[in-house]
Amino acid sequence: MLVSEGYSSADIADKLDSVGIEYTLEDDKFTLVDNEEKPMKKVAVFHEEELSILSCMSDIVENTTVRNDFHDTKFNKKVYTTCKNQIQYVCDMVGISPEQAVILSTILENRGRCNFDKHDLAGALGMSYIKLLSFEAPIKGLAEKRLINLVKNDVLSISKKAVDALASNKPYTIPESKGLTTPELLKEMDEIITDRENGQIEFDTMVDDIDALFENNTDAGLVQAAKSLGFDCKHSNFRDRVLFYVLVRRYIYNDDDNVTWDDFDDVLEDMSDVGCYRSDFNMERFELQKSKVVEPCTDDGMAVPDQFHLSDDAKAKLFAEVGGVRNRNRRTALKVMSPDDITARELFYNDAEGDQIARLTHLLSQESYRATCERLRKSGMRTGFSCLFYGSPGTGKTESIYQIAKATGRKIVPVNVSEIKSCWVGESEKLIKGVFDKYRALVEESEVAPILLFNEADAIFGIRQEGAERAVDKMENSIQNIILQEMENLNGILIATTNLTQNLDKAFERRFLYKIKFNKPEIGPKTKIWMYMIPELSEQQARELAEGYSFSGGQIENISRKKVIKTILDGTEPDFAEIKGYCGEELIEGKGGESRKIGF
Repeated sequence: MLVSEGYSSADIADKLDSVGIEYTLEDDKFTLVDNEEKPMKKVAVFHEEELSILSCMSDIVENTTVRNDFHDTKFNKKVYTTCKNQIQYVCDMVGISPEQAVILSTILENRGRCNFDKHDLAGALGMSYIKLLSFEAPIKGLAEKRLINLVKNDVLSISKKAVDALASNKPYTIPESKGLTTPELLKEMDEIITDRENGQIEFDTMVDDIDALFENNTDAGLVQAAKSLGFDCKHSNFRDRVLFYVLVRRYIYNDDDNVTWDDFDDVLEDMSDVGCYRSDFNMERFELQKSKVVEPCTDDGMAVPDQFHLSDDAKAKLFAEVGGVRNRNRRTALKVMSPDDITARELFYNDAEGDQIARLTHLLSQESYRATCERLRKSGMRTGFSCLFYGSPGTGKTESIYQIAKATGRKIVPVNVSEIKSCWVGESEKLIKGVFDKYRALVEESEVAPILLFNEADAIFGIRQEGAERAVDKMENSIQNIILQEMENLNGILIATTNLTQNLDKAFERRFLYKIKFNKPEIGPKTKIWMYMIPELSEQQARELAEGYSFSGGQIENISRKKVIKTILDGTEPDFAEIKGYCGEELIEGKGGESRKIGF
C-alpha cells in the first residue's frame, strides 16, 4: 500500500507508469502488483517547489548508466522516463533539450577531471565513442550557449560563471557586457584571453567574444581610439584582430612591451598557426604594421627579430583613459611646474651672459616664439629650441631657467635624471623614450609650449662609448642615441644645464641652438648679489666682501641662509665680523694649507 500525503493521485500514477510498476487505484489508494518478473523499484516523487537545477542534475547522473550481468556500464535509455520530471525541469530552466540535459549533467559531474574529453564523456555515459558521435549536434549546441567549453583535442569543461549560475538555480546566459568603460572592457578582455590560455574556451570563441565586446561598447575610449587608428573588429582582418587583442592585453595586464611569438602559444590553435603569423609579420602583411599601430622592438636603433609592440603613438591614444604611454612603476610620470608656483627673483649677471639671457627671454615670449616658429616652418627648418646653460656650480643656471619660465608664462617639466638611469638594462631606454613621448603630447595640448628641463645633463648627455661591450655601456649609448634623435625632431623647448662641459658629447653640442656660459660673477654683479641677499649690508661692505671672496651666487646665498638661521636661533642680527666669519667657514683647507672654494 502506498500512501503519499500532499501528492495528487495523478502525480503518483505518472511516476509509477514512468518506471513500469503495475498498480491498482481505488479511493486514492494505490496497491502495487507483486510481479516477480518485474522487481519493484524505488520511486521518487517531488514537489515542484523542492526542485533545483543541481538536485535534478544529480538524479539524472545517478540514473544515466546501469550495469549488465557482466558488470559493464551501459547507457540507460530509461533515464528519460525514470527522471522525466527532473529532465524537464532542467530543460525548462536552462533552455536545452533532454539529450543536452543528460550530457550537461554528466560533464558537470566530471568537471574536476583533468583533460576530460569526448572519449571520457562516452565512457561516463556508458556508450562507445562512435555512438557519442550521434550526439555531436546537442554537444555543439551546449557550446554555442556557452554552457560548456569545447576546446582543442575535444577537451570539455564548464566555466565557473556557468557553474555559479546553475548553483544559484538560474539559467546561464552569455553576458552582453554593454556600456563598459575602457578599464571595464580591458578587464573583460583579460578574463576571456585568460580562459583561452587555460584551455577553457576555443580560439574562435575567444575572438568572437572580444569582437562582441568592441561591438557592444562603441562609446568606450579604447574602441573609439582603435577606430581612429584604422582598426575595426567588423572589418579588420582576422589575424590583425588577434594580434591587436593580445598586444593590448599584454601591455596592460602583463606589463609586457616586448612581445614575442612564444607569447601566442597558448592563444593560437597550434604551432603551425604561430608559424603562419610569424611569416606574415616578417613579410609585413599585417594592416597594423602598415598603419604603424604595431612596430618591431629596437635595441640601439636596430630592430630586434621576432619582438614587437604597439607603437607609442598608438598606446597614447588607446590608453588615454588608463594612463596612456607609461611604465607600470610610473617612474616616468611627468611633474609639471606652473609659472605661478615660481617665486620671482632678481638675478645679477656679468654683461656677456646678461645680454644672452635677455635675448633668449625675449625670444621665448609667446608672441616672438610663435612668429619665429612660423618663419622656421615656412623655411623648411626645425622649430625646436634646444639650449645649453653651462658653467661653474652656483652661477645661476637653474634659477635663470625658472625666471625665464616665470617671465614668459611657460610651465617647466623637470626630468629626474637619477630615475631615468635605471639599474635594469632595457628599462632606462623605455623611460627616456617615455619622457619625450609625454612631453610631445603635453606640447600638443598646451597653448604655450612648456620647457623640458634636464638638470646636470652631463649624466646622460655624456660622451658615447665606442665599441661598447658591457651591457651598461650599451645602455648608455642607447639612451644617448634616443635623446639625439628626439632633439632632431623636437617640437618645443629643451634646456639642459651642466657643470662639466668636457664630458659632453660633440654630437649633443651641435644640436644645442643656444649655448650660454655662466661665469662666476665679476665684482660689480657680485656686489649687487651681496646687497640683494643681505639687505643690511652697506654698499661699501658688500663691495669689500665681493673683492675679498671669489664666491658664486650660490655660495653667497648659502652665507645669507646661515645669517637668517643665526637670527632665528639667537634672536640677534649677526654683525659684519660674524658675516665675514661665515665666509671663512665657506672655504675648505686643501692640502698644504691651500684654501679651495666649494660651490653651493
